[in-house]
Amino acid sequence: MSTLKNTSRLQHVFSILLILVVAGMLAWLSNRYVANADWTANNRNTLTPASERLLDSMPDPIAIKAFVYPDNQIRQEIELRIEPYQRVKDNISLEFIDPAKNPQLAREMDVAASGEVFIEYQGRRESLRALSEQTVTTALQRLAFSGERVVRFLSGHGERNIDGEGQADYQLFVTELRNKGLKVESLNLARELNIPENTSALVIANPRRNLLEGEVRIIREYVQNGGNLLWLADPGPLAGLEPLVDDIDVQWQDGTVLYPDFQVLGTSHPAILLATDYPEHPITQDMFDITLFPFAGALKGIQDSVWQQKPFLTSRELAWLETGSLEEELSFDENDGDQAGPFMVGLAMERDAPDAGTEDAPPDADDSDEELIRKLEADKNRKTPKQRVAVVADGDFLANGFVGNLGNLQLGLNIVQWLSNRDAQISVHIPPAPDNKLFLAPWAPTLFGLLFVLALPVVLIGIGVSRWWLRRRR
Repeated sequence: MSTLKNTSRLQHVFSILLILVVAGMLAWLSNRYVANADWTANNRNTLTPASERLLDSMPDPIAIKAFVYPDNQIRQEIELRIEPYQRVKDNISLEFIDPAKNPQLAREMDVAASGEVFIEYQGRRESLRALSEQTVTTALQRLAFSGERVVRFLSGHGERNIDGEGQADYQLFVTELRNKGLKVESLNLARELNIPENTSALVIANPRRNLLEGEVRIIREYVQNGGNLLWLADPGPLAGLEPLVDDIDVQWQDGTVLYPDFQVLGTSHPAILLATDYPEHPITQDMFDITLFPFAGALKGIQDSVWQQKPFLTSRELAWLETGSLEEELSFDENDGDQAGPFMVGLAMERDAPDAGTEDAPPDADDSDEELIRKLEADKNRKTPKQRVAVVADGDFLANGFVGNLGNLQLGLNIVQWLSNRDAQISVHIPPAPDNKLFLAPWAPTLFGLLFVLALPVVLIGIGVSRWWLRRRR
């Protein structure tokens, strides 16, 4: 009997030791190896491929400083928001700073409130007061772009107003460009007389009045010398820019693209073109949303062009090009000059940047400080090896009245990012979580209160009393 007891005790001790050893090994493995699984809808606790691609384009360390008082619950929230970035990029540091213990640093960094977060990269800094993948990735986009390159919109001829709030203006689109870290300005050639060297892309958006001959000459010289261009033009006259057509080897076809099935799709007019599929191109590499183009025209490239031409927007085959009035009954009539689809609506072009002409002289010992600075800036802003041009036969798709529809905004951002040679930032778009709000009926909170405060405790007490009573009867 004693031997059995000793054996039982040894087995018991051995089992406890075995459990402790297994627990210790699991603890060691959990510290050495990390596994994560995201079961949330839309995987919103995991970085999107767009954010990962952006981090891959930022090789240098990223420092994140959060000014938070000790024992503040917001610390944990900040850690949860930053941790997915640290999983992808191992040189992201997160530091919590107590504003009360570091008042001088808080003043230097202009901290407005506890919980403010600063992201630093390559000596540049962005501050955030609300953390989400959308806000953090957008801030990183702005930090990733170090140059003083400017996207300039031509003005002075009735073009789309970049600060206007009208339905045909571009305020919403330009605001998003600035949120992506791009500097945007308007350019009046009659006043400036030249296109500055630090222009990353010149945007011509539907001039309604003819440009002066000298203005056209300045634009043509800009393109001939390697400048990047976005030309948005609705069907109709080109406001005196016809000579520019020869420089970029593209032609506008006469007419407006129409769809016969507009009523089935629920659009208000057959002249609203819907792009559902996109040719393969960096601009549209991650485009899955439909884009909408009101009263769009059609383009043609020139064969044997010096440009590498690739369409990135096309119509469906059932579309046709209406050359007559849109006020009459609309139907395809080949005898009246109508043409059957598909059509090219957006065309992207690249070529090796030509010699910019007369180069700035190298710095000389006799140069003044101003002249030396000008030459250094000119060298820093010299054109990239590849010159890029994008042409779209519609200017309405980026207007305030349409830019919020479907994928229009994302397409516009992609075009400008590509023209600005920011290929790593193309399609950095964070989809919102589909279930981030819970809507309850007015009586639901009361029901949940009764369930958890009264019903559940009563059930648990009942189970305990029942088990006690059953044991007493045995």
